[in-house]
Amino acid sequence: MLKITEVRNAKYTNADGWIDCEIRHDELEGGSWIPYHINPKEEHPFIEMATLASSAKNANPTAYTAPTQEELDAETAKQVRVARDQKLFSEVDPIVTNPLRWDAMSSEDQTKVKNYRTSLLDITKQSGFPNSITWPNKDF
Repeated sequence: MLKITEVRNAKYTNADGWIDCEIRHDELEGGSWIPYHINPKEEHPFIEMATLASSAKNANPTAYTAPTQEELDAETAKQVRVARDQKLFSEVDPIVTNPLRWDAMSSEDQTKVKNYRTSLLDITKQSGFPNSITWPNKDF
């Protein structure tokens, strides 16, 4: 078992008692501080979790504050934008940035690609964004 010599910057991360902190012990990274996530119900093969959780609690961790709806919406919006950007990157960009592929397409298919791209970009303008969106259909 590794002996944790110090715990600092402890903070509860959820209502189940999980704690993010920094730990230090002489056997790891030359005794430097490393980030660590403590789930008090989890077993670890090299660390006595009950002792570590107790040390973290003694370090007076900051209380858990549930995210606000605004914060949850911001995170959801970020995830939707990442998904949208991935679709643009993998489905649209290989066509529109390749002149040979683009020129080989009929004007009708080019219009479909343009409309799909525009619909993806306009995801953030939908009235239910970010919690209720309709993804456009790729019809090319």
